[in-house]
Amino acid sequence: MDDPSPSLGRIARLRAIAAQVRDFANDEAEASRLPGQDQGPADAYRHLVGVAELSRRAGPLLAAAMAERNEWASTEAMLRSILGGRPIAPSNMPVARRMDRHNNLLAVGIGARARSTEDVVMRVRSMMERAIETTGGSGRGNSPYWREARYWSEGSTLANWSPNNWSKIDEAEHFRTYRRRIDGGGRPERESNTTGGAVQVRPHTRDGHPVSGHTRSSPVN
Repeated sequence: MDDPSPSLGRIARLRAIAAQVRDFANDEAEASRLPGQDQGPADAYRHLVGVAELSRRAGPLLAAAMAERNEWASTEAMLRSILGGRPIAPSNMPVARRMDRHNNLLAVGIGARARSTEDVVMRVRSMMERAIETTGGSGRGNSPYWREARYWSEGSTLANWSPNNWSKIDEAEHFRTYRRRIDGGGRPERESNTTGGAVQVRPHTRDGHPVSGHTRSSPVN
């Protein structure tokens, strides 16, 4: 039997990268303690971190294409609900797609400039802080976009949130877990032809959990 083609091997690597990045972005959004996991600031933050890190590792074009495929999957789910006479999930509504696409576009640019996962997170945190303090999630001036608080989960508010809620990246267990998955227990990383970022496929055990702490974000260049 012939060996699998290089293109199939690359697809498998991209899927593995996407799974690693998705888990990390979910954990990072949870650890942020931002409210609004669905259509709120935490939702925007998760998309920004995830797509930016995917852009850094797989390249901006592939990251944009993979993010857009996820948005089409939500549109397809909405159409199936309509055809089946079922209620449409809020996260599948067109307004949610607009929000995600706006943040995904910002994230692709962040990842194209970032030098490391830490740099991705710091750039996104800085962008989120400015949006909270100035634009309020309106998306104006190429800032993150999220919907009004009435669309978030019950009782969610930004009133009690501050940058002190950010976890210290170098102490957060979910970040250490992510690095172990990339590094593969000391095995050398495979370099992406697109960005020079790390690409490592390896079985893993997910054991991350949020860790309290604080680190100020660095300015976005």
